[in-house]
Amino acid sequence: MIASAAPPLPEIATEAIVVIDLVESTLTSNLFGWYAVGRHSLRDLRALIGAVGAGRGLRCLKNTGDGYLLTFHDPQSAEMAAVRSVEAMFDLLDRIADRNSVVSEERALNLRCSVHLGEVDVVADDREGPHVSLAFRLQEISRASLPAALNPIPPEQFPLLNYVLCSEEVAGILERWASPWQMTGIGLFKLKGFPGWREVFRLLPEERAIALGAAFPPGFLDELRSRVPLGDLVGRRVRLTRRDRGQAGLCPFHNEKTPSFYVVEDKGFFHCFGCGAHGDAIGFLMRADNLDFIEAVQRLAGEAGIEVPQQTPQERERAQRQKTC
Repeated sequence: MIASAAPPLPEIATEAIVVIDLVESTLTSNLFGWYAVGRHSLRDLRALIGAVGAGRGLRCLKNTGDGYLLTFHDPQSAEMAAVRSVEAMFDLLDRIADRNSVVSEERALNLRCSVHLGEVDVVADDREGPHVSLAFRLQEISRASLPAALNPIPPEQFPLLNYVLCSEEVAGILERWASPWQMTGIGLFKLKGFPGWREVFRLLPEERAIALGAAFPPGFLDELRSRVPLGDLVGRRVRLTRRDRGQAGLCPFHNEKTPSFYVVEDKGFFHCFGCGAHGDAIGFLMRADNLDFIEAVQRLAGEAGIEVPQQTPQERERAQRQKTC
């Protein structure tokens, strides 16, 4: 008797994992016209996710019944996949706000999003593994979870809808990449199925990043980074020598006698093994010249000879709404 062949093992990949859930939405509780209202709204949500994921490495999009499971992948940098996923979520929330302003209340969408990064089992149109489970546990955190947390924020500071939470892993990545988002710890939580306490963060877009950043079309920042070689940008301030697959020099962000600062040109990032500084060309300018995200983008665009896209009237109106809410 011939033994049957064992099923192939699933591919394992490191991806940014995003869980999106509908919250406080009429379509989730309306007993009348659920299929008419709910299906159309979920179809709209799927289309918006596809739009914000385009060019950002969206790899998996699975309907979970009352939301979606997404993953983002970057073949060169897993950390960049996390950054791109957060970019996509804030882009999605902006587009949801625009959509809600022109549709009926029954079709309004309100979301809560969680972002994590880790190894996943790649299944066709799905993802599995403990890191996926952790992302779902993050998404379940709400104002009602705060009493059981250590050092929680006051309940009135926790939003009811349209927010982004992230894990410690993602928060660390965003800090290293000098991202344009503010991170606020909301407390230490015990997540079902996971040992110990885990700190959870809420992500907030900086005001100036909202005002101008929303005007950047997909691909603009990637084109900007490609126009100015990182080695040339850093080399104007740091004496770099070729080493292995990159360039090394004395870190400009802390005092050292032995070079621990590396520029990896083909992957577009710098990293210091001494102080932990890490980022791309925009992040380097932010650190080196004490610029905010938008100022660094404008500086880099000037060097690249690229015009920074201007806001449309609709984007200016959205930015104003964000400032006053």
